[in-house]
Amino acid sequence: MNNFFSKAFFPIKAEEKKKFIMMSSLMFTILLNQNIVRNIKDAITVTYIGAEAISFIKLWVELPCSVVFVFLYTRLCNYFGPHKTFRIVLYIFILYFFLFLVLLFPHLELLQPSQLVTEHYVSIHPHWKWFIALWSNWIIVSFYVVGELWPVIVFSLLFWQLVNSTTLTEQSYRFYPSLSLIGQTNLLVAFLIIEYVTKDNTFLSSLVIGNNFESRLNVLLSFVVICGITSALLHKMIEKDITKNPCLYICVGGAKEYFRLGLRDSIKMLFNSKYLRALCIIVISYSLAINLTEGILLFKIRKYYHTATEVMRYNAMVSFCTGIFTFICSIAGGYMIRGLGWFYSAIITPGIFAIMGSIFFCSVLLQYYFGISFAVLGLSTLGFIVIVGAFQNILSKAVKYSLFDATKEMAYVPLCDEWKTKGKASVDMFGPKLGRAFGSGVQFSLFSLFPRSDYDDIALPLMMLFLLVVGMWMYGVSTLGKAYNCMIKKENES
Repeated sequence: MNNFFSKAFFPIKAEEKKKFIMMSSLMFTILLNQNIVRNIKDAITVTYIGAEAISFIKLWVELPCSVVFVFLYTRLCNYFGPHKTFRIVLYIFILYFFLFLVLLFPHLELLQPSQLVTEHYVSIHPHWKWFIALWSNWIIVSFYVVGELWPVIVFSLLFWQLVNSTTLTEQSYRFYPSLSLIGQTNLLVAFLIIEYVTKDNTFLSSLVIGNNFESRLNVLLSFVVICGITSALLHKMIEKDITKNPCLYICVGGAKEYFRLGLRDSIKMLFNSKYLRALCIIVISYSLAINLTEGILLFKIRKYYHTATEVMRYNAMVSFCTGIFTFICSIAGGYMIRGLGWFYSAIITPGIFAIMGSIFFCSVLLQYYFGISFAVLGLSTLGFIVIVGAFQNILSKAVKYSLFDATKEMAYVPLCDEWKTKGKASVDMFGPKLGRAFGSGVQFSLFSLFPRSDYDDIALPLMMLFLLVVGMWMYGVSTLGKAYNCMIKKENES
């Protein structure tokens, strides 16, 4: 029984346990911050600005910031190396969250243009409505962008680069599913924290919060800052106890050479490598598929719930259910990866996206035809769409966290050190942003051409594009699967 438990939940060798526990602890704190910040940014953005503004933020603010970061990241790596760069970037995020807590959000009315000024400019330039909205809510926009950059920069790039540089291919089959299993329990913890902070009549609310949203937000942001500092301390411990221990740190020679590669060469390497291009297609497809569905869902959530606190509670409950499904999928995913191999494990994620995304889009497109049926069941059409969107979100993210992340990171393991760092930086930074930029560009164009339209009006073209993207995703998995198996075969032969 004990042997079965070890193989199913914790297939880690005795000499690897210290390394695994420290890595999973760092993953937990990073993802806990990620999920709390995501709940906050979605709630305040759809409440203060509107769901339609998200596509404008991603295209015109988030994408340029990502490009700037790739340049700065390359420079930082050249001067400080990967470990110091990790903590420098982490401290920058922590500093912003602290400033938002003590300076920016408490003085929104003072630092941002008034509602009267905003409405005046919108009446003069209706086609520039959403650009004016971004300008007049620049503090909320900045928080949304920083919240979006955290998972891409801190988790996908910095954390997984650290793990990939210290893990062999043989270890990855045992490490990565188990990391996902333990790390994703943060979804359950994030739900408990947000649920407690946003609930009325608790000890904390009577002591320091009260019943206003601003006080609740201050508590959550204080926790984010503390959790960020904890992540930095954990990384320092990993650098001291693991990366300097030859028994635990696995790194091929020449680790200092690849940091001399410039940004232009890094992008050139991405386009000259069929392997990295296939990886980029997968990452772009995932980001684009998420982008095409989340705007409509947030639009429906905002119509169904009327306050930022209610939106946060809904998102927290979705995160809680996602955590449960992720736990189940991580257990099954470990067996799939070890038993079925890379390709069959990787193809599951786009398959789930195709099924659940199609159901969600159909519920939006056919909402006016089934209103009477929902009324008989005691459920409004809008309530049904929000529930369907929740299930789509839960299942899609569960397979993403348990299978997509693990198989994607496993694909980097057979690569040389140079490709693991600069190639990964290019894929993980440009891939998600190109996907989101394209999806946001489509939505931006439609909303700019038809300023009075909303997501209900553009659901059909978004669904058609969504299905095309999922097909491209499956093609990328097929191409990468063949290349990955060839590299593993060569590695085993050598």
